[in-house]
Amino acid sequence: MLEEQQALMLEMQTHMTTVAAHAQPATAPTRLPSPSPTDEESSSSVTAASRTLIAELLGFDGYIPSFASTEKGQQDVFKGLNYASGGSGILNGTSKNHLGEVISLDQQLQNHGKIVSEFVRIKGDNKSAKDHLGQCIYTIGTGSNDYINNYFLPVFYRTKNQYTSERYATVLIQQFSQPLKDLYNYGARKIAIFGLGLLGCTPAILAMDGTDEIICVDSMNLAVKQFNYKLIRLVDKLNNNLPGAKFSHVNVSGISSTPIPGVTVMKTPCCEVGNLTVNNEALTCTQFGNSCPDRAKYTFWDGVHPTQITQVFIGKRAYKAQFSLDTCPFDIHHPAQL
Repeated sequence: MLEEQQALMLEMQTHMTTVAAHAQPATAPTRLPSPSPTDEESSSSVTAASRTLIAELLGFDGYIPSFASTEKGQQDVFKGLNYASGGSGILNGTSKNHLGEVISLDQQLQNHGKIVSEFVRIKGDNKSAKDHLGQCIYTIGTGSNDYINNYFLPVFYRTKNQYTSERYATVLIQQFSQPLKDLYNYGARKIAIFGLGLLGCTPAILAMDGTDEIICVDSMNLAVKQFNYKLIRLVDKLNNNLPGAKFSHVNVSGISSTPIPGVTVMKTPCCEVGNLTVNNEALTCTQFGNSCPDRAKYTFWDGVHPTQITQVFIGKRAYKAQFSLDTCPFDIHHPAQL
């Protein structure tokens, strides 16, 4: 592994992380910080704990700082940045009709462009900056909000009336392809893209469906599978068409379907959540609400966000695949050694 291996984490869903620190050769990670309820709450299908674990496996010390911190002069841009925005998705309009303003995927890429410009200034020329970025590891996770906070929320959005789930997945992938090409053009080469988890198995969606007897909501999981299938094809296409590109797909649905040792509560959130049966009334923890005594036994922290133990489980197998279907065509560890 190159001595100046970088890790650039770009999470474009509820979070987007980028630019990397001076990573040492991968060793056993230091102990993960224990997220507070608000840390967990700010996460998404694959989020804070997964990102932190992967960063530590790459040689980082703890959390990747936010892009906003650079505007306050608090961060060295060579040490990794997180461009995340709660509620954002692939589509610019996702979440905005009912949650308010979020930093869109396009804006997150513009923010990254500012950092690239800073790299060029520091390195002295475009080629040196691109060579540097080419050694970064980018991780990207986005799309869940385009379903939970858009397509399956017809009270606020028209997308479900406009598109079949198959066509909607195509629209999302077409929209997603350009930012990935933009990252490549900025200099990114090692890019891990997290697929969607089985959203139809989250406590919020199960409650909204109105029955306690089903295991998962098939219609939502079908939509997720359609998206993930097209995402894998996009990864293959990018690798074939872009010289030197090393895109990889992380099979979050498959990994999260594997039993996690010690986890026994799959359908109930750990923290106290609002009225889940009201359409999107509350998906996250209520203020001053109670939480379970042992979150390590729970799959979900709130109505949609996994607990730390779930995220770490996914993060470990994203970094180093346990089974051939965990990642495609390779795991995060592979390009990190190049």
